[in-house]
Amino acid sequence: MAKLSVLRPATTPLADLVDDYLNHCRAAGLSPATLRGSYELALRRILLPWCRERGVERVDELDHRVFDAFSADLLGRTTPRGTPITKDSVRAYVRPVRQFLTWADADGEHVVAKPRIPRVGRKRRDVLTRDEIAQLEASCRRERDKLIIRILGDCGLRLGEVAGLRVRDVVRSGHRAYLHVRGKGNRERRVPVAPKLLTRIVKYANSLPPDTATDHLFLAVRRNVFKEWYPLNKDAVANVVELAAARTCLPKRGLPPIR
Repeated sequence: MAKLSVLRPATTPLADLVDDYLNHCRAAGLSPATLRGSYELALRRILLPWCRERGVERVDELDHRVFDAFSADLLGRTTPRGTPITKDSVRAYVRPVRQFLTWADADGEHVVAKPRIPRVGRKRRDVLTRDEIAQLEASCRRERDKLIIRILGDCGLRLGEVAGLRVRDVVRSGHRAYLHVRGKGNRERRVPVAPKLLTRIVKYANSLPPDTATDHLFLAVRRNVFKEWYPLNKDAVANVVELAAARTCLPKRGLPPIR
């Protein structure tokens, strides 16, 4: 009896090159979320299927005409709801493709062209006023929530960055103080803190339960089922801001600290 064999889908030199690039990105330490949501989405789920339909198999076949057709096709696509995808979305798809081609060129591949990034007008951010931030803070009962609002408003941190703050992240250097922040892609930075806000943060940190097993700055009000204190996550920080906005009746547009 003849043996049955599993036929693997045929690959192309371009697909192999994309795999090599994604391995390079993993080795460089990019987060899994960034890889999935940006690089793999743009390259494996958008670029490669588009090239496969048109018989493009090698990177040197990607010339200006091919990329003009690629960009035009993206700009003509619609969302699952039937609305046209925005130029911002197209820019988000094109950037990883350009980065892939830059890497391929540096690695010795014959790169002929790169897709053009669509021009997008600058959007004006509708930000909270100082009075509105003060209203949000004043609506909170707990000092924890007041500090969350103030740090978001004064320091410009993202929700996940606030949730990830630890007691040791309050850093003094001479007459200045900083928050040691871990941002997207595990990038670290120091954010200056005003003396008045620093005093409040230190006082709050000193009031945290002594029997906690975590050194996160912002903890839940109650213990978990294991009788342990646990840190707030990104969603819980967002909930603090949204409840404060509801109490003050601020419109949704006035919440740029939620990032």
